[in-house]
Amino acid sequence: MQIIFSLIFAVVSGFRTFEKSTLSLTEDSPLDNRLPFPQGLDITKLYCYDTLPDTPSIPALSVGSVVSTGSVLTSLNACAVDADCSSQQPFCVTGFCRECRSSSDCADPGTKFCSIETSFICSYCETDSDCGDSGKLCRAVSGATLDRKTCITCTSEIPPEGAILSSTSNCGSWKCPDNEMIGTDGSCTKCPTCRDGQFLIPGEFFSFSKPQFFFPTCSSSHNAKCIDCPTNPCASILSPSFDHSAEPDVGFLPPAYPCNAFKCNPGWYLDTTLNQCRLCQVLSCESGKFLNGCGGSSPGTCIDCPHQMVPSGTPFIDPKSLPQTLSDPKDVCRPQCSSGYFLTRTSLSTPWQCGNCNPTTCPPGTFLSGCGPGENPGECLPCASNPPAGWFWTPNHYACGITKCTTCEAGSALVGCGGSSAGTCSACLTPLPANAVAWTTEFDQLTMSNDTCSFNCASGYYRSGDECAKCQNCPIGQFIQGCGGRSPGHCIDCSAIGPSEYFLPSSNTTCLSAKCADTNEQCQPGQFLSSCGGTSGGTCESCGFALPPQADDWLLSSTMKCDFECKTDFYPSLNGTNRICIACSDQAKTCPIGTQLIGCSNKSPGTCQPCPPLPDKNSFYGPNCSAITCSPSSCGDGYLLVGCGGTSAGTCISCDSISGSLPNSSGWVLTDNTCTPKCSAGFYLGSDKTACIECSLTFCRPGYVLSDCGGSNPGRCIPCDLSPLGLCYTGPGGVLGATNSCSTGPCPQQI
Repeated sequence: MQIIFSLIFAVVSGFRTFEKSTLSLTEDSPLDNRLPFPQGLDITKLYCYDTLPDTPSIPALSVGSVVSTGSVLTSLNACAVDADCSSQQPFCVTGFCRECRSSSDCADPGTKFCSIETSFICSYCETDSDCGDSGKLCRAVSGATLDRKTCITCTSEIPPEGAILSSTSNCGSWKCPDNEMIGTDGSCTKCPTCRDGQFLIPGEFFSFSKPQFFFPTCSSSHNAKCIDCPTNPCASILSPSFDHSAEPDVGFLPPAYPCNAFKCNPGWYLDTTLNQCRLCQVLSCESGKFLNGCGGSSPGTCIDCPHQMVPSGTPFIDPKSLPQTLSDPKDVCRPQCSSGYFLTRTSLSTPWQCGNCNPTTCPPGTFLSGCGPGENPGECLPCASNPPAGWFWTPNHYACGITKCTTCEAGSALVGCGGSSAGTCSACLTPLPANAVAWTTEFDQLTMSNDTCSFNCASGYYRSGDECAKCQNCPIGQFIQGCGGRSPGHCIDCSAIGPSEYFLPSSNTTCLSAKCADTNEQCQPGQFLSSCGGTSGGTCESCGFALPPQADDWLLSSTMKCDFECKTDFYPSLNGTNRICIACSDQAKTCPIGTQLIGCSNKSPGTCQPCPPLPDKNSFYGPNCSAITCSPSSCGDGYLLVGCGGTSAGTCISCDSISGSLPNSSGWVLTDNTCTPKCSAGFYLGSDKTACIECSLTFCRPGYVLSDCGGSNPGRCIPCDLSPLGLCYTGPGGVLGATNSCSTGPCPQQI
């Protein structure tokens, strides 16, 4: 703890350089020992390690009053007598060790001044007047051990009265004495004395709800003001104006936090390891023990409860069943009361007793609630409502007990039942009303009355006052429900029926319905049943048109429209809103090629169904699935029939459009519905039938000539006729009939 306090004091021990033009400080001014106020931090958590469910919220900071208590915070050594002081400062003056009491105690003849003005330090001057007319100022100068006043020369910067200079050559570097601060006028002035629970802030931020800076101590601060610390449930904050380092059981926050020194509140103790207050665990001891000595820096110990605190032979209560907020740790020394008993004592100094929970003290209509097992003797609470009709309250119970009232014989009435009374029976004074069947002793639920005779009404009646009234008749589509006793009942809708049904007048207790088809039988041919359904049986109305000639007769089975049956080979259809009969043969004409009409009758128009397979692939469908043979010859020379089959007769296309025009040909010949070229004279059709080949003159050997070349025939070689005498045929052969088809020449020499 002492180390932390020393760190705080070290922050403010240095000299600062001040100028009068800078004495009006701002938030960023570094001229004093201010520290930034921690923002966004719950400082309460720095004190309390444990929390309670009802921990109060932290109020806004506010300005507090100033009081003066304790030892003033100072760097001097405190003392009671001279013997407490050292040889350097041997005199105990105003509670602190000083160098001198008067000038006679000063050994150096030059240091002849010693008074409160010199802080009881042997000095060379006391005030500025002691320095003569030289213009010098009497100011304290920081020395190796003591701050002695001496005469110094200051020109541009004048340190205030009471300031302590760092040296005789620098008038701009000074500080205020201990327990003094820089005032608003730049002079050294006494520090405010803050009370416990306060801390110091710069005066220029005095109006801020949450200050941005704070002073750890007043010394060397600037215009410090006291403001209240945030409250917390576990610790009391000590005044920053006094030295608490020697006080026992004091905790210290780090220097970066305000409200630094604290003591733990009653019910808490200082955990010196955590440097935080911990809650005294008054409920941690076992049964029959209590926590003793918790507080200061001690967590306390569990010791035995005094036996006189509980009746002899009664066990102690388990402390864990008690609230944490006990004001006295010994309050755990209570007896363990059994069910039906509660803890009680006549005064704080008398032992606890187990009192009896006594429900007999509660009057009728109330019950004992909340008694035991703690200190609550319970209370008599009113029952939530009146007892039910025909019942009265039973007294002396933990809950609202009820008992049935007196049961009266037929012909008598129950009088006075309710509250805490069972009631009495009184003879009925009037005869049974009309349509009543018997007297009854049941309580009248409608009037909540106990003084009239009750009676039951006959079926179909209900009790209305002192008479029996007839149950009401419900409209068609509804029936009566709940009529009887004292209730007239009410009409409710019948269950839903089909679209071809309607409701009949009911018997008032059940719903009746009929089918519209049954009513339709009353309509004549050429009429139909209109508006049948719900609560109406409908009416017969004229169809509004004559029977078509293709129809046999009206149908009487329809309930909502005029209907008839067509003759054979006709089917029913609509022309706008009128029904007509159409011939099946006309309907067959609408079927596409490749289909035929199936199932057409006086009940249905039928449907178009696919035709059966064709007898062969060289045919196609005609009307009504007839088979027609494909006819390629109908296309003519040079044209080819394609696509014939199924529902198509095919198409004639030019052979040229398929194979193009062939050289040395004079057209096309159709063979088996295939385009074949027709070759010109002197050419024949090749074996692949795709080109005309010229007949060759050199095809035959000498003595032979080419014959029959043309069409698809390449020709053949036949012998030439006998040659003239003395001449021989020489090659090549030629085409028969052509000029010089067989050439002649001298016969070769025979060997």
